[in-house]
Amino acid sequence: MRWFMMALAFLCATSPALAADSIFTFKAGQPIRINHIYTGPDGKSYWETLTLPPADAQAKLMKYLNAPAKDVKINAVKSGWLEGFHNTPVRVLAVMLQGTTDFDFGDGRPLEHLPAGEVLLDEDRTGKGHGAGCHSDTQFCMWVQVSLTDDAVVGLSGAGH
Repeated sequence: MRWFMMALAFLCATSPALAADSIFTFKAGQPIRINHIYTGPDGKSYWETLTLPPADAQAKLMKYLNAPAKDVKINAVKSGWLEGFHNTPVRVLAVMLQGTTDFDFGDGRPLEHLPAGEVLLDEDRTGKGHGAGCHSDTQFCMWVQVSLTDDAVVGLSGAGH
């Protein structure tokens, strides 16, 4: 996992999309945002954006970065790609590197957007699931996907937990 973090740090340092407002550029006193998809008690998938207070942000972020992983992939899809409704087979931590992924929950709510530099913890393993699509000015979307083990403790305190 440590080699992965070094590679990700290199990607962040060399990617113009990640140069600004990224979770990897800690600013003293600034909160960190983490996006979260989870299944509610009604079987529907929900999106929440958690803002970790500055005092907790670095410690909680390190739980993400040090969580046990099943595998790590770099995914790329062409702009215009759409994936129908699905659940995630495993808990996934994703970091967008390029482009924007849009998420649809099929119930009339506005689409949620995950641009480059943002982090997503996807945990909607049951229920209806979500749809996803890519749009990008650079012809494709790219993200790092870390499949977490079931025993990985992330420690979010949002509505999904």
